[in-house]
Amino acid sequence: MAYRTHVLYDFSIVSKAKFYVFEEDTSIFGKGINYKRADGEFKDPLPVQINPDEFDVTYGSTVKSIGPIENSILNDRKDLPGGIPLIKPQEGRSDTEEVEIKLKYDIYDEYNVRTMDGTVPTADFSLESETHTSLKRLGKIASSGGRYYVLFVWGNIEHFGLISSVNVNYTAFSRWGHPLKADVTVKIVEQPLGYDKYGAQEKPTASGRLSLSSLAEIKLSKNLEKAKLASALAASQALR
Repeated sequence: MAYRTHVLYDFSIVSKAKFYVFEEDTSIFGKGINYKRADGEFKDPLPVQINPDEFDVTYGSTVKSIGPIENSILNDRKDLPGGIPLIKPQEGRSDTEEVEIKLKYDIYDEYNVRTMDGTVPTADFSLESETHTSLKRLGKIASSGGRYYVLFVWGNIEHFGLISSVNVNYTAFSRWGHPLKADVTVKIVEQPLGYDKYGAQEKPTASGRLSLSSLAEIKLSKNLEKAKLASALAASQALR
């Protein structure tokens, strides 16, 4: 699906951040859970319209509840202060990340051009539509109950996990009430897929847990964008 990945009067060629949607691959049995690209309405990547100005990564540790036997042992100890949390570090790997990506969506000028400054109503051209930008579908993934995973890719930046929330703040509307601009925050709870020999988390595409067809698709997309950028740069230098 060809989403709008620009704003009016700005057709510069840049590498676009994308969300690739994944599902657990139950047809492959091996070490850990493997993932394949989603089918149906989430088969195509979901590009952002405007690349993020910033995103935040929060590092932390997972914890698990202490079992009944351990609880009773703790309760029998007299040297523990009251109110001590009955938790301990998760066994094995414990590092997790929460990624907060801040995006902007803007179809304001294009709407006005299409509708003669908003005098001709059209219900279809709106940020609430699933066909013009990826915003609405990102919200559907967040509401899927953990069925879908996303791989956020922007150049060498990669984050894989579950979308925990999509917060949308609409900032401009048509005279008919159609939302045309929005500030959006997408939160992803990271799902580590593997670790290198030094104990550092591997990039999702290097973990061996994503299907080969998915990796080929992502690689092809990156190569096409590099070729477009190189061609645009060469053309701009030729005009100087």
